[in-house]
Amino acid sequence: MADLLTLATETAREAGDVLRAGASHLRMVRFQDATDIKLQADVESEQLIRKRLAVTAFPVIGEEEGGDSELLKGSEPYWVVDPLDGTYNYSRGNPATCVSIGLMRGDTPVLGVIYDFSSDECFAAIVTEGLLINGQRWQPLWAQDLAQASLATGFPSGMDKSPEKLQEFIQHVGSYKKIRMIGSAALALAYVAAGRFDVYFEQAIRLWDVAAGLALIQAAGGVVRMKPSATGKFLAFDVWAAGNPSLLQPMSTQPHLLILGAGFVGAALAAEAVRRGWLVTALTRNPDSLAHLSSLGVHHCICADIASHDWHDKVSSSVDFLVNCVSSGRGGLPGYEHSYLRGQESLVAFASRAHINCCIYTSSTSVYPQSDGDWIDEDAPAIPSSPSGKIILQSEEILRNNRQLFDRLFVLRLSGIYGPGRHYILDQLRRGELEFGGRGDYYLNLIHQTDIVRALCTVFDGTEGLSGGTYNLSDGQPFLKEEVVIWLARKLGLAVPVFCPDILTPRQQRRSQPTQSSPPPVPNRRISSNRIRRDIGWRPLYPSFREGYVQILSTSVQ
Repeated sequence: MADLLTLATETAREAGDVLRAGASHLRMVRFQDATDIKLQADVESEQLIRKRLAVTAFPVIGEEEGGDSELLKGSEPYWVVDPLDGTYNYSRGNPATCVSIGLMRGDTPVLGVIYDFSSDECFAAIVTEGLLINGQRWQPLWAQDLAQASLATGFPSGMDKSPEKLQEFIQHVGSYKKIRMIGSAALALAYVAAGRFDVYFEQAIRLWDVAAGLALIQAAGGVVRMKPSATGKFLAFDVWAAGNPSLLQPMSTQPHLLILGAGFVGAALAAEAVRRGWLVTALTRNPDSLAHLSSLGVHHCICADIASHDWHDKVSSSVDFLVNCVSSGRGGLPGYEHSYLRGQESLVAFASRAHINCCIYTSSTSVYPQSDGDWIDEDAPAIPSSPSGKIILQSEEILRNNRQLFDRLFVLRLSGIYGPGRHYILDQLRRGELEFGGRGDYYLNLIHQTDIVRALCTVFDGTEGLSGGTYNLSDGQPFLKEEVVIWLARKLGLAVPVFCPDILTPRQQRRSQPTQSSPPPVPNRRISSNRIRRDIGWRPLYPSFREGYVQILSTSVQ
């Protein structure tokens, strides 16, 4: 990818050098109407760019020679080129002009280069790797609220300027401190990426005007939205982009979702929210997760530790939905304390300066100590027997003690999570293990990843009349562990292993402390999910482990 960025940068600079030299024939008018103008410069610059990019064999969509709009529906890379953005400015000697080269896959920006040849300033970025200005890493500073924010916008050629449409436009943009029109959409987007403007909005703008700029803004940590224009014009889109998601609120009714801990559950929730068209901000402490989140279409990806306060200023202060689904990161009890206690304290500090409509915390049924095999609902005593369970219960109380910070607050106590890529028993069987640590005569309470996401979304969608509550989340059909193992072994055509109580399971190892002479008992209870079904209307797609594992076995590769 770095080689492609280098090629695009060198190509944009070469075209810009030709345009800056400004040979007289380049200003020859090839086309002109009441709202638009095309020069010889546009044609010659695009010819040069196409010739240089041909070495990649990728298709090209360009302003002058067009291209295949079906590329947006595919998954192969293609170039999107505006050989001279701000042609009218160029014809009048106005310096707000540039060369724009973007690379996309389908409708997703991958990289972008915008060269302002008048000032010899080159903005370049791969979406997952940060913004460069003239080769130097750049971290923008964006306004945090509308009272200080500047908006870059424009009237694309052929825009309907009837009084009704102009009034609609004013309603969109009237909330910002300053409004600027510089006559180059690409350069305006580059300025948003650099932090010189805060927001960009334009209707019926062409893909070649914005493709590179949207990549720059995402690389810098901003958010972008693009939808086909209602005008039906070729490759015309309505585009919104901002460094701070909350600054798009005057122009959008889409919910803003903040996910803290975009791991197994959080990433799946992010994918569903993007599918719904929501604005999504996701925090992860794993740098390797950033590229995956970006590929899902997450608008704003932040690499940070929830326990720190570093991420607070990188997130909009207006959040419709917040989900805290962090994990301990396999760091033992110190990891639990760090993620669940210090992380929850950081969340509360953020909430004290923000407005959060609905907050959901994905806790755990490990807060229940019962071991007699009885059914357990939310009224059962939560007095954890394990140190980790005690920490999780304390993390719940941190939120409840700060209930006034949220319009709605829900705690969902999740039972054993499984799903695609997360199936410990299945992995043991596939490895050919014939001895399983621990006992097999206690109940497993399970919940599929998909059903967790569906429950979270059901809470978002259907709880306007509820101020909150604590709910167990389980498929509601617990089975003895040995029953699950036998069923899976037979499904795989493998020998059924035996259970060895003297061998600690990984869970028992995590729950044990060095000073203990014996591991804590494994809880044995059946978790009821009747309350969330009754109050919120959630129903599992996978009502037992059988249906869930059939789905996993049908899609997983051994």
